Amino acid sequence: MSTAVRPSLIEIGPHTMRPTALPDHVYAVLKQRILSCALLPNERLVEKKLCAELKVSRTPLREALNRLSHEELVSFQPHAGYRVAGISLAGFRNLIELRAIVDETHGWQKKVACHAYSGVGLQRALDGGCDSIEHGLDLDDAAIAQMLKQGTWYVPTLGVYYTDWSPEDTPDGKRDRARASTHEVSFKKAMKAGVKIAFGTDMGGIPWTKPIADEFGLMVKFGMSPLDAIKSATARAAELLDMKGELGVIAPQAWADIVTVKGDPLANIDTLKSVGFVMKDGKVFQQK
Repeated sequence: MSTAVRPSLIEIGPHTMRPTALPDHVYAVLKQRILSCALLPNERLVEKKLCAELKVSRTPLREALNRLSHEELVSFQPHAGYRVAGISLAGFRNLIELRAIVDETHGWQKKVACHAYSGVGLQRALDGGCDSIEHGLDLDDAAIAQMLKQGTWYVPTLGVYYTDWSPEDTPDGKRDRARASTHEVSFKKAMKAGVKIAFGTDMGGIPWTKPIADEFGLMVKFGMSPLDAIKSATARAAELLDMKGELGVIAPQAWADIVTVKGDPLANIDTLKSVGFVMKDGKVFQQK
Protein backbone atom coordinates (compact mmCIF):
# COMPACT_ATOMS: atom_id res chain seq x y z
CA MET A 1 0.00 0.00 0.00
CA SER A 2 1.37 3.37 -0.98
CA THR A 3 0.81 6.59 0.91
CA ALA A 4 0.30 9.86 -0.92
CA VAL A 5 2.53 12.64 0.38
CA ARG A 6 1.04 16.12 0.33
CA PRO A 7 3.46 18.54 -1.32
CA SER A 8 4.59 21.65 0.49
CA LEU A 9 2.39 24.57 -0.49
CA ILE A 10 5.39 26.34 -1.94
CA GLU A 11 5.93 23.45 -4.35
CA ILE A 12 2.62 24.29 -6.02
CA GLY A 13 3.16 28.04 -6.03
CA PRO A 14 2.02 29.99 -2.95
CA HIS A 15 4.59 31.88 -0.92
CA THR A 16 2.14 33.59 1.41
CA MET A 17 -1.01 32.32 3.15
CA ARG A 18 -3.96 34.13 4.67
CA PRO A 19 -5.82 31.53 6.76
CA THR A 20 -9.16 32.85 8.00
CA ALA A 21 -11.15 29.90 9.30
CA LEU A 22 -9.05 26.81 9.78
CA PRO A 23 -10.29 24.51 12.55
CA ASP A 24 -8.31 25.06 15.75
CA HIS A 25 -6.65 21.63 15.64
CA VAL A 26 -5.54 22.16 12.03
CA TYR A 27 -4.25 25.62 12.80
CA ALA A 28 -2.40 24.34 15.86
CA VAL A 29 -0.49 21.89 13.66
CA LEU A 30 0.28 24.60 11.12
CA LYS A 31 1.43 27.00 13.82
CA GLN A 32 3.66 24.34 15.37
CA ARG A 33 5.25 23.67 12.00
CA ILE A 34 6.06 27.35 11.72
CA LEU A 35 7.50 27.56 15.24
CA SER A 36 9.62 24.46 14.66
CA CYS A 37 10.82 25.85 11.32
CA ALA A 38 9.30 22.87 9.53
CA LEU A 39 7.24 25.30 7.45
CA LEU A 40 9.56 28.28 7.22
CA PRO A 41 11.53 29.47 5.35
CA ASN A 42 9.56 27.77 2.60
CA GLU A 43 6.15 29.30 3.27
CA ARG A 44 5.18 32.57 4.83
CA LEU A 45 2.24 32.98 7.18
CA VAL A 46 1.26 36.63 7.08
CA GLU A 47 -1.73 36.41 9.37
CA LYS A 48 -1.87 34.39 12.57
CA LYS A 49 -4.62 33.10 14.83
CA LEU A 50 -4.87 31.95 18.42
CA CYS A 51 -5.99 28.41 19.15
CA ALA A 52 -7.88 28.81 22.41
CA GLU A 53 -11.42 29.42 23.55
CA LEU A 54 -12.19 32.84 25.02
CA LYS A 55 -15.27 33.19 27.22
CA VAL A 56 -16.59 36.73 26.95
CA SER A 57 -20.22 36.48 27.96
CA ARG A 58 -19.71 39.04 30.76
CA THR A 59 -16.63 40.77 29.40
CA PRO A 60 -16.93 44.06 27.55
CA LEU A 61 -16.36 43.36 23.88
CA ARG A 62 -13.65 45.93 23.35
CA GLU A 63 -11.69 44.72 26.36
CA ALA A 64 -11.89 41.18 25.03
CA LEU A 65 -10.71 42.30 21.62
CA ASN A 66 -7.81 44.25 23.06
CA ARG A 67 -6.43 40.99 24.42
CA LEU A 68 -5.99 39.99 20.80
CA SER A 69 -4.32 43.16 19.58
CA HIS A 70 -1.16 41.27 18.57
CA GLU A 71 -3.08 39.22 16.00
CA GLU A 72 -2.96 40.11 12.32
CA LEU A 73 -6.50 39.29 11.28
CA VAL A 74 -10.00 39.30 12.67
CA SER A 75 -12.24 36.76 10.95
CA PHE A 76 -15.83 36.04 11.85
CA GLN A 77 -19.12 34.55 10.73
CA PRO A 78 -22.05 36.89 11.42
CA HIS A 79 -24.69 34.17 11.71
CA ALA A 80 -22.95 31.56 13.86
CA GLY A 81 -21.30 33.78 16.44
CA TYR A 82 -17.98 35.39 15.74
CA ARG A 83 -14.52 33.91 15.45
CA VAL A 84 -12.02 36.59 16.29
CA ALA A 85 -8.48 35.57 15.38
CA GLY A 86 -9.64 31.97 15.64
CA ILE A 87 -11.43 32.45 18.95
CA SER A 88 -15.16 31.79 19.21
CA LEU A 89 -17.12 34.76 20.50
CA ALA A 90 -20.63 33.39 20.76
CA GLY A 91 -23.58 35.69 21.33
CA PHE A 92 -22.43 38.91 19.65
CA ARG A 93 -25.05 39.25 16.96
CA ASN A 94 -26.02 42.89 16.57
CA LEU A 95 -24.61 45.62 14.37
CA ILE A 96 -23.39 47.79 17.24
CA GLU A 97 -21.12 45.02 18.51
CA LEU A 98 -20.01 44.14 15.00
CA ARG A 99 -18.99 47.73 14.42
CA ALA A 100 -17.06 47.61 17.69
CA ILE A 101 -15.10 44.63 16.35
CA VAL A 102 -14.29 46.49 13.14
CA ASP A 103 -13.49 49.76 14.91
CA GLU A 104 -11.08 48.13 17.36
CA THR A 105 -9.39 46.07 14.66
CA HIS A 106 -8.95 49.06 12.38
CA GLY A 107 -7.52 50.91 15.37
CA TRP A 108 -4.76 48.28 15.33
CA GLN A 109 -4.34 49.06 11.60
CA LYS A 110 -5.39 45.52 10.77
CA LYS A 111 -8.06 43.92 8.62
CA VAL A 112 -11.45 42.34 9.18
CA ALA A 113 -12.53 39.44 6.96
CA CYS A 114 -16.07 38.12 7.05
CA HIS A 115 -17.37 34.76 5.89
CA ALA A 116 -20.80 35.53 4.47
CA TYR A 117 -23.08 34.00 1.87
CA SER A 118 -26.00 36.41 1.53
CA GLY A 119 -28.93 38.02 3.33
CA VAL A 120 -28.74 39.52 6.80
CA GLY A 121 -25.29 38.13 7.55
CA LEU A 122 -23.80 39.71 4.45
CA GLN A 123 -25.62 42.97 5.12
CA ARG A 124 -24.30 43.12 8.69
CA ALA A 125 -20.77 42.58 7.42
CA LEU A 126 -21.08 45.40 4.92
CA ASP A 127 -22.83 47.80 7.29
CA GLY A 128 -20.21 47.01 9.91
CA GLY A 129 -17.40 48.04 7.57
CA CYS A 130 -15.65 44.70 7.04
CA ASP A 131 -12.69 44.86 4.66
CA SER A 132 -13.41 41.70 2.70
CA ILE A 133 -16.24 39.27 2.07
CA GLU A 134 -15.22 35.64 1.81
CA HIS A 135 -17.45 33.44 -0.40
CA GLY A 136 -20.36 35.83 -1.12
CA LEU A 137 -22.46 33.22 -2.86
CA ASP A 138 -25.53 35.36 -3.46
CA LEU A 139 -24.70 39.03 -3.96
CA ASP A 140 -27.66 41.18 -4.91
CA ASP A 141 -27.35 44.52 -6.70
CA ALA A 142 -27.57 46.50 -3.47
CA ALA A 143 -24.73 44.53 -1.88
CA ILE A 144 -22.55 45.00 -4.95
CA ALA A 145 -23.26 48.74 -4.97
CA GLN A 146 -22.34 48.97 -1.29
CA MET A 147 -19.12 47.01 -1.83
CA LEU A 148 -18.16 49.40 -4.61
CA LYS A 149 -18.93 52.46 -2.48
CA GLN A 150 -17.00 51.17 0.53
CA GLY A 151 -14.13 49.56 -1.38
CA THR A 152 -14.93 46.14 0.07
CA TRP A 153 -12.92 43.26 -1.36
CA TYR A 154 -14.56 40.09 -2.68
CA VAL A 155 -12.80 36.74 -2.20
CA PRO A 156 -15.20 34.34 -3.96
CA THR A 157 -13.52 30.93 -3.41
CA LEU A 158 -15.40 29.43 -6.35
CA GLY A 159 -13.82 26.00 -6.56
CA VAL A 160 -14.87 24.68 -3.16
CA TYR A 161 -18.51 24.72 -4.28
CA TYR A 162 -17.77 22.34 -7.14
CA THR A 163 -16.46 19.50 -4.99
CA ASP A 164 -18.28 16.64 -3.29
CA TRP A 165 -21.62 17.16 -5.00
CA SER A 166 -24.36 14.75 -3.96
CA PRO A 167 -26.17 12.81 -6.71
CA GLU A 168 -28.09 15.11 -9.04
CA ASP A 169 -31.51 13.59 -8.33
CA THR A 170 -31.28 14.11 -4.55
CA PRO A 171 -32.31 17.19 -2.53
CA ASP A 172 -28.70 17.75 -1.48
CA GLY A 173 -27.52 17.35 -5.06
CA LYS A 174 -30.01 19.92 -6.29
CA ARG A 175 -28.88 22.27 -3.51
CA ASP A 176 -25.22 21.82 -4.43
CA ARG A 177 -25.81 22.64 -8.09
CA ALA A 178 -28.10 25.57 -7.36
CA ARG A 179 -25.54 27.03 -4.96
CA ALA A 180 -22.75 26.83 -7.54
CA SER A 181 -24.99 28.36 -10.21
CA THR A 182 -25.96 31.26 -7.94
CA HIS A 183 -22.31 31.82 -7.04
CA GLU A 184 -21.36 32.01 -10.71
CA VAL A 185 -23.96 34.73 -11.29
CA SER A 186 -22.71 36.70 -8.26
CA PHE A 187 -19.10 36.49 -9.44
CA LYS A 188 -19.99 37.69 -12.93
CA LYS A 189 -22.07 40.60 -11.60
CA ALA A 190 -19.38 41.69 -9.15
CA MET A 191 -16.67 41.47 -11.80
CA LYS A 192 -18.71 43.44 -14.35
CA ALA A 193 -19.48 46.12 -11.76
CA GLY A 194 -15.80 46.54 -10.88
CA VAL A 195 -15.76 45.11 -7.34
CA LYS A 196 -12.20 44.46 -6.17
CA ILE A 197 -11.60 40.68 -6.38
CA ALA A 198 -8.83 38.71 -4.72
CA PHE A 199 -7.95 35.05 -5.20
CA GLY A 200 -8.90 32.55 -2.50
CA THR A 201 -9.48 28.80 -2.30
CA ASP A 202 -11.10 28.06 1.08
CA MET A 203 -8.27 25.57 1.54
CA GLY A 204 -9.34 23.01 4.09
CA GLY A 205 -12.75 22.99 2.46
CA ILE A 206 -11.07 21.31 -0.50
CA PRO A 207 -8.52 18.47 -0.33
CA TRP A 208 -5.00 19.68 0.44
CA THR A 209 -3.75 17.63 -2.52
CA LYS A 210 -6.02 19.42 -5.00
CA PRO A 211 -4.28 21.99 -7.23
CA ILE A 212 -5.26 25.40 -5.95
CA ALA A 213 -4.79 26.67 -9.51
CA ASP A 214 -8.15 25.09 -10.34
CA GLU A 215 -9.60 28.37 -9.03
CA PHE A 216 -7.97 30.27 -11.90
CA GLY A 217 -9.76 28.07 -14.41
CA LEU A 218 -13.16 28.87 -12.95
CA MET A 219 -12.45 32.60 -12.79
CA VAL A 220 -11.48 32.58 -16.46
CA LYS A 221 -14.40 30.34 -17.40
CA PHE A 222 -16.76 32.86 -15.83
CA GLY A 223 -15.36 35.76 -17.82
CA MET A 224 -12.26 37.12 -16.07
CA SER A 225 -9.23 37.57 -18.32
CA PRO A 226 -6.26 35.28 -17.57
CA LEU A 227 -4.14 38.32 -16.71
CA ASP A 228 -6.70 39.67 -14.24
CA ALA A 229 -7.05 36.20 -12.68
CA ILE A 230 -3.29 36.08 -12.15
CA LYS A 231 -3.29 39.61 -10.73
CA SER A 232 -6.05 38.60 -8.30
CA ALA A 233 -3.56 36.18 -6.72
CA THR A 234 -0.54 38.47 -6.90
CA ALA A 235 -0.63 42.27 -7.05
CA ARG A 236 -4.27 42.63 -6.03
CA ALA A 237 -4.02 40.10 -3.23
CA ALA A 238 -1.03 42.07 -1.96
CA GLU A 239 -3.18 45.20 -1.94
CA LEU A 240 -5.81 43.43 0.16
CA LEU A 241 -3.08 42.47 2.63
CA ASP A 242 -1.73 46.05 2.74
CA MET A 243 1.49 44.76 1.21
CA LYS A 244 1.32 46.52 -2.15
CA GLY A 245 4.77 46.76 -3.68
CA GLU A 246 6.11 44.07 -1.36
CA LEU A 247 4.24 40.98 -2.57
CA GLY A 248 2.87 39.96 -5.94
CA VAL A 249 5.28 42.00 -8.05
CA ILE A 250 8.78 41.65 -9.43
CA ALA A 251 10.28 45.00 -8.47
CA PRO A 252 13.09 46.56 -6.43
CA GLN A 253 12.53 46.23 -2.65
CA ALA A 254 9.80 43.61 -3.11
CA TRP A 255 10.03 40.05 -1.85
CA ALA A 256 11.78 38.03 -4.56
CA ASP A 257 8.97 35.47 -4.80
CA ILE A 258 8.87 34.03 -8.31
CA VAL A 259 7.42 30.92 -9.97
CA THR A 260 7.66 29.71 -13.54
CA VAL A 261 5.56 27.30 -15.57
CA LYS A 262 6.02 25.62 -18.94
CA GLY A 263 3.77 27.45 -21.35
CA ASP A 264 1.90 30.71 -21.50
CA PRO A 265 -0.78 31.05 -18.78
CA LEU A 266 -2.31 33.92 -20.73
CA ALA A 267 -3.04 31.44 -23.53
CA ASN A 268 -3.80 28.45 -21.26
CA ILE A 269 -4.51 29.24 -17.62
CA ASP A 270 -4.21 25.56 -16.70
CA THR A 271 -0.42 25.77 -17.08
CA LEU A 272 -0.45 27.29 -13.58
CA LYS A 273 -1.35 23.87 -12.20
CA SER A 274 2.20 22.65 -12.82
CA VAL A 275 4.83 24.87 -11.22
CA GLY A 276 8.40 23.96 -12.12
CA PHE A 277 10.59 26.72 -10.68
CA VAL A 278 10.08 28.35 -7.29
CA MET A 279 12.12 31.20 -5.82
CA LYS A 280 11.36 32.62 -2.40
CA ASP A 281 13.11 35.64 -0.93
CA GLY A 282 15.65 35.44 -3.77
CA LYS A 283 16.61 31.85 -3.03
CA VAL A 284 15.79 28.96 -5.37
CA PHE A 285 13.63 26.43 -3.56
CA GLN A 286 12.61 24.19 -6.44
CA GLN A 287 13.81 23.71 -10.00
CA LYS A 288 12.39 20.97 -12.19
